[in-house]
Amino acid sequence: MTVRGAAGEGLTVELRNPVAADGVPPAIPGGGTGLIGLAERAAIAGGHLEHGRTAGGFRLRAWLPWPS
Repeated sequence: MTVRGAAGEGLTVELRNPVAADGVPPAIPGGGTGLIGLAERAAIAGGHLEHGRTAGGFRLRAWLPWPS
């Protein structure tokens, strides 16, 4: 996890997780639906959220405004 930013520039939070050894995520009831809510909350705050698979993992990156 990385967090960086400054007043007037915004705040960036990035999370990376490796994919399971067999490439299949664990079955979790309701799994995956939280990303929609996170994206909606970021947008309401004036920011944005990106997420998806990478080579060997999964990445979630959020940017939120941070007023001066």
